[in-house]
Amino acid sequence: MITARDLAMRDSCASVAQWMQKLAEQSIRRGRFNLNWDGVHVSGMPISAFIDFSRWLVKCECNQFNYVDPDEPVLFCACCGNGNSGMARPVLFPSPIERLKIEAILMQRPVTQNPLAKNAIEAARLEKPVYEFLLRSWYPSQRIDDLLAMNSMLKES
Repeated sequence: MITARDLAMRDSCASVAQWMQKLAEQSIRRGRFNLNWDGVHVSGMPISAFIDFSRWLVKCECNQFNYVDPDEPVLFCACCGNGNSGMARPVLFPSPIERLKIEAILMQRPVTQNPLAKNAIEAARLEKPVYEFLLRSWYPSQRIDDLLAMNSMLKES
């Protein structure tokens, strides 16, 4: 699964926090908001992470989708600066054991890779499910049993 850490590494940032601050600096220069996150302070209502096409994401109240990482479970939205608050928000992930199970189940679902993808990040974004009903996606309302039941359709098709 692709996380914010993958994008941070791609962009030569030592941490997800540093990467989020770098994106925020670009948005501040564009006039989207004016308060950057200090890379430390986290406040506000937690937001739940989900998997969409092999990517760990959250959806900010401003409707922007953002990459997140379970090892640094915070969001500082590069679109709105978390309402120009200057504060990151906590991100909720499943427990580490549950997260690994979810990811393993989703990775069993076959996809077709886009040959034009330049790297793993782009490959995840451009991948197409072999079976339309078996996306490499998970939402907090889904239980592991639900995912396994969906995967069992592979044997039936």
